[in-house]
Amino acid sequence: MVKDQQHVFLKVALCFSRFALAALASPVLKVARDGSFKIALFCDMHYGEGLFKDLRSSHFQNKMLEFERPGLIVIDGDASSNYAAPEYCKTDANRCREWFNDRWKDFTGPLEKSGTPYAYTLGNHDRIPGNSSSTHPGNETDYAVPDHWIMQKDEANRHSMTEDGPTSIHGASNYVLPILGADGKPAAYVWLLDSSDNACMGKAGWGCVYPDQVQWFRETSRQLAERDGRLVPGVMFHHIPLDEVNVAWNNLSIEVNGTRGEDICCGSVNTGLFAAIKEVGNIWGVFHGHDHNNDFVALYQGVYIGYGRKSGYGGYGGKIADKPGSRIIQLHQKADGFVTWETWIRELAGKAITQLPVKASDRNPKKELCCGMAAADKHQRALEEVAPWELAKRSCREDDDAQACRVAAGLGTKHQETLLQSTSEQ
Repeated sequence: MVKDQQHVFLKVALCFSRFALAALASPVLKVARDGSFKIALFCDMHYGEGLFKDLRSSHFQNKMLEFERPGLIVIDGDASSNYAAPEYCKTDANRCREWFNDRWKDFTGPLEKSGTPYAYTLGNHDRIPGNSSSTHPGNETDYAVPDHWIMQKDEANRHSMTEDGPTSIHGASNYVLPILGADGKPAAYVWLLDSSDNACMGKAGWGCVYPDQVQWFRETSRQLAERDGRLVPGVMFHHIPLDEVNVAWNNLSIEVNGTRGEDICCGSVNTGLFAAIKEVGNIWGVFHGHDHNNDFVALYQGVYIGYGRKSGYGGYGGKIADKPGSRIIQLHQKADGFVTWETWIRELAGKAITQLPVKASDRNPKKELCCGMAAADKHQRALEEVAPWELAKRSCREDDDAQACRVAAGLGTKHQETLLQSTSEQ
């Protein structure tokens, strides 16, 4: 009798263990009964700049979830603000990681509470440099809060789809997620890439998707096509824009829908990612964050490229940034397996925005180089009659100056005088 009771107890314990493991397993992304699947893109929320901003950003997330009920949230970088990190981050990595951990709980909290699957890719303000961090471009592994550490932490959340990418290539947020069709096979893929911080391959300007990551995309696409027996379409997200976004804006023969409220800050080196996308032929669209006042999209050589919409209330503001929203991407799998796509912007007030074409006369001035790539004349910039906040925003965007980013975001206005003085002296 005792043995029977032990046997029953063991069976119950095993069943409970299997149930617990199943409950903790990552969610499965799958189209709804009508064949639809919706992705909401959250860009540049910049948590960590104060309780009031963070609470408003969490309210923003909750409203987007209420309006759209997406099957997946993509956090497309700069979920938190490394320039708002405490001074002790320069000397005490453990305390710095505790600070980041609190911000991480804040920006993932609404998603975990609602039970919404999400995927996180890093921007240029998520990782936190330390006092002795590497100055080698593209190497953020020895930061006070490094890239792979962030990815591994995020993997622990119950509703996180985040994966810590290969350590053999640049960045950490390099991975791909399947969206299953009605037949249980992949109907589409969600590609996430890490565009690093700044100075791609040592060239002045912003970070990029490095050549080894481009090769990883090619090889992974090949492996998936071989496994699936066909080329499954997908959508791609990484924080810092492709160079081709600027090229598309400057080409007046290409239709652009949406708003360009500031210069385009693309990667400082074109590493061939778009060429690889064209070569493989499996990507419907590539969407970015980074530029808070841009939300336009262009159909360039058969691929949609452009921006999400600034989400939440951290970071610098402006015409578009002061109206936070989310780019929604919806795919629909037809009965024959073919997938169609559509996209729109949802604003906090609840309005869905269908973006209109930009008139050619409104697409000036053209700039051949993306912001931050040309040698900035800081002295001339200091002489311009612009508000201190605007001057700080330019320095933040063009030079990735942490102190300027603080001023532009409305943090520590006491730093403005120091910033202006140091800028005028250069």
